[in-house]
Amino acid sequence: MLSSEINKRPGSSNDQLSLDFTNNSPVSTKTRIADSVYDITSGKITFHPEKSEIGENSFALKISYMGRSYSLKGVYKKEEIRSFHQKDFSETTVRIIRFDSILAFRDGRYISALLPPKNFNEITKNIQGILSDYCRNIMIH
Repeated sequence: MLSSEINKRPGSSNDQLSLDFTNNSPVSTKTRIADSVYDITSGKITFHPEKSEIGENSFALKISYMGRSYSLKGVYKKEEIRSFHQKDFSETTVRIIRFDSILAFRDGRYISALLPPKNFNEITKNIQGILSDYCRNIMIH
C-alpha cells in the first residue's frame, strides 16, 4: 500500500514529500497454510504447493531441485503407528509405494528424467516428509 505525506520543513519555503511503500496487504490463507504445513526439508529442494495435488493415496507434486523444475506423480500409503503403552497416542507416517513418473523441465516442456540413486533417495525422503506433514495437518483439522 502506498501512502504519501507532505512534511513542512521549519525555516524553509520548500516542502518535503515522503512516500511509504510498505506492503500492509494481508497474506492469503493459502500462502500461510503452505508456509506452515509444507516445510522444506532440504536446502536443495523447494516445494510448490500451489501447483501440486495430494489425494487420498496419490500425489502430483511440483518441486525445484538443484536449479531444475520436476513434476513427480506417484502412489503413497499412510501407516498409523500406535503406542503399545499409551492407547490414545498414534503417529501417521507415509511410505511411497511407487513413482509413476518423474519428469524434468527442459527446453519449455517436461521430459522423462533419470536420476542417480543418491539424488533419487534425497527426493524420495523429502517427498515423504511433505506427504507426512500434509497427512498430519489433515488429521489435526
